Amino acid sequence: AQVEQWINVPRPQAEARLLIEADAAGRKTHARLTWESVSGEKPLEIAIRFDGVQIERADPTRFELPPSDLKAPHFLTAELIFPDTSTARAEATFGGEFGEMVETELTAYPVRVLKKGAKPAELYECFADAAGRKLRVAEVDEEAADVMFVRDRGAEDLLQTLRGAAYRTLRRPRSGIHEGYWRTLHSLGKDDRVRFVWPILLPSNYPNFAHRAVFDTSPVLTTQHGGLFHFVTKLSSTYEGGPQHLADAVALAGLRASSEGRRRAVVLVVGSSEPEDKSAKRPEQVRSFLEVLQVPLFVWATSKKDNVKGWPNVVPIRTPLLFERAVGKLQQALDEQRIVWLVGRHLPPQIRFDAERCRDFAPLFPRPGGQGMK
Repeated sequence: AQVEQWINVPRPQAEARLLIEADAAGRKTHARLTWESVSGEKPLEIAIRFDGVQIERADPTRFELPPSDLKAPHFLTAELIFPDTSTARAEATFGGEFGEMVETELTAYPVRVLKKGAKPAELYECFADAAGRKLRVAEVDEEAADVMFVRDRGAEDLLQTLRGAAYRTLRRPRSGIHEGYWRTLHSLGKDDRVRFVWPILLPSNYPNFAHRAVFDTSPVLTTQHGGLFHFVTKLSSTYEGGPQHLADAVALAGLRASSEGRRRAVVLVVGSSEPEDKSAKRPEQVRSFLEVLQVPLFVWATSKKDNVKGWPNVVPIRTPLLFERAVGKLQQALDEQRIVWLVGRHLPPQIRFDAERCRDFAPLFPRPGGQGMK
């Protein structure tokens, strides 16, 4: 047996594991799901999928698997959401080239589709580690998306102006438009998730550890709660005191987005060309960090000036039409993503992609030296 703990990345607030059980004939018949969280609370939601199809089980801690043929590969996943907004995910794959062996250490790596109709099977020969050894691919799928928002509190007044402009532009006599319309405007996919990392440090409960940084985070939001227009222009943190740490909050948002094994993006909403920021990290450092994690970053600006210090490629959202266009670009970037599940646990910079062999796909951010395999 072997156990390991990575020391150069934060440990998540919640963790989950899957254990596959077999009968005397070697058939995979049951699975056990275990979890633990910092809060010690039970999950609010548990979603279990077998080969992409959600299965309902009365007892998620031990449940029967659908009948399966070991000659074909199978992919089992479990996603958990806890009351403190933390999430956990566990994966297991078996069958096919794995035979009776079960792999539970998998790495999610996002790629971008370059050509319409590209076949995912092409990706099974495209990955290697830093030493040039081929990495096995367990699955290629179109997981739902996680979009993390960080909103500059200096943008709040302009966002209210934007909301009012949308009301005046789209509301017409006898149009039938009501408040429910605004709540669902610009919704993402049915299973996509949105969360906000508010860039204000919460008061520490540990006075002897002044460096402890904890940001308030919103609950997980889905289409059941509304659309992006409502989330961005209406939601706010319950804690407003203290200085703002925009870049640090963006770094945390990127880390959260990359840890879930889903299609991902981070959106920073700013209100001026020089927003308040007392972060320990500079914007260029955080942008580089997100590129290493393979997390796209979008910067939306509510002001008339579309240049923001330290944050290039700004997209304006100061009118309802511009907001719609920004959402369209975000949705397009998410739609182009696919998640490749690599066998084993790998840091993103150690993964090499063969661009010559796989011309219909590309990493979201190609790394120097990341092309080609031995």
